[in-house]
Amino acid sequence: MVSISIIIPVHNRKSLTQNILAQLHKQTLGIDLAQITIVVVDDGSTDGTLEMIRHEFPQVQLLIGDGSLWWGGAITLGMQYSINQLNTDYIVWLNDDLLLTDNFIKNLIISCDIYSNQETIIGGLVRNKNYPNWLVYSGHFNNFPIRDINVFNQQEDILVDFIFGNIAIIPKKVVNAIGFPDAAWLPQNGCDHEYMLRARQAGFKIVVTSKLQAFNDFNLSDLIRYMPYWMQWYLQKDWSKRWQLLKGFTNIKTNHNIWVVLRMHSKFRHTRNIATWHYILAYLNRVLRLLILDWLPQDYVYQRTLNYLKQENLPQPIIQKILELRFSGGQLDISK
Repeated sequence: MVSISIIIPVHNRKSLTQNILAQLHKQTLGIDLAQITIVVVDDGSTDGTLEMIRHEFPQVQLLIGDGSLWWGGAITLGMQYSINQLNTDYIVWLNDDLLLTDNFIKNLIISCDIYSNQETIIGGLVRNKNYPNWLVYSGHFNNFPIRDINVFNQQEDILVDFIFGNIAIIPKKVVNAIGFPDAAWLPQNGCDHEYMLRARQAGFKIVVTSKLQAFNDFNLSDLIRYMPYWMQWYLQKDWSKRWQLLKGFTNIKTNHNIWVVLRMHSKFRHTRNIATWHYILAYLNRVLRLLILDWLPQDYVYQRTLNYLKQENLPQPIIQKILELRFSGGQLDISK
């Protein structure tokens, strides 16, 4: 019998945390507690999350941070506890904002059994609640995201280059080989991506499987927040909100901050010594690009935006809404 630790990092999202724990509690009833352990890492919540967990879910293993862990530090703390204290065979990264399918835990155990040689990291599918064919999170292959659930009609598992940390099964063998996520280097965004790339370099495979599915309510504002920074700027005409985007370059919470840019998506990715002036130059470079953007021909920006939206395989109504934010108030031709 394999042992599995499900690690859930949380911070001030009491209702979401309560919901995911209730789902897991329901699905793990009757399962040997020695097989599945739920580990919640609360990074300094002040909204009553801790008290709720202690009162409603006393079986949960609760680790407490001081608010400085972020996602990377929280997931690492949970992994260290699972490996060193629980001697777990498989570690599962799980976000707290998911609605799990009814057979999620059953298929989780099956997936671990299928890849019992511990040579493979397994990712799940996160589908949009309102557009269930749209995969909000899955895997990337050859620099392209897998966004359509129909891709899995012919096969349950697909080999990919990397997956995100929403649903991920990490075998103990991977941890023994490459260690833990580098939370000091990438404390929030990019931490999961970097770990997956490191695992691949060490010779491990990564697959996404349709056996592990969940839903979320990813909406238009969430989608725009994860778009390329220049696209967010162009779509946003409100200068007060544009100012927030500029501030995001130095905000660890955003996916476009300059630390992620240099440490994950540049020639400096394999070094740990980046001079301060490189960060300053990266910041000024991005600000200058944004200021120039409004002067570019609208047709050029429109086509680049449309190409990105199609690559993401977004539902047509969402593409329409996004384009209407800046390019037109009427019906647009998105067939080009």
